Amino acid sequence: MLRDMKQRLLLLTLLPFLFAADVYKTEAEDGTVEYSDQPQEQPEKLDLPPILGIEPPPSSATQKTLPGKPSVPAVSSQHISIQSPRDDEGVRSNQGELMIILHLAETLQPGRQHIELQLDNRHLKEHFQKTQIVLPDIERGTHTLRALLVDEQGQVLARSSPVRFHLLRHSILFSQ
Repeated sequence: MLRDMKQRLLLLTLLPFLFAADVYKTEAEDGTVEYSDQPQEQPEKLDLPPILGIEPPPSSATQKTLPGKPSVPAVSSQHISIQSPRDDEGVRSNQGELMIILHLAETLQPGRQHIELQLDNRHLKEHFQKTQIVLPDIERGTHTLRALLVDEQGQVLARSSPVRFHLLRHSILFSQ
């Protein structure tokens, strides 16, 4: 939705240039200068430099090439998101366990796809086949979590937005 709004704003900004006409400069007796697209008395036609176009960035669709096959952009409807913990959520766990709940747009294909997690920008070694995951031994404090949907070749198919959470755990200094 935000992307559509940006595109509309850009179109509205560039719309006058699409219908650009000649520009005339007229200087009044009192020295004021007026610019117009309509010729006035004794107009001076201005030759403006051409409007520079901006090339759009390349498409985000990845290219997959198979031997003997033409290159076809891969359009993926895959989407992965972290449902729990929520962004900036405080999670209380004196055992240091974190329950993660993920949402996939399409069903996970065992043997062909798996889920990988990044905790504080470090890849966890384990690959997961379920959307409910318990991570043990998480230290107390603030952490960032990201989920990746990966195929059997190690290609990332989808990436979640990062989620920041705060693990609340009793300190061993205050245990009785």
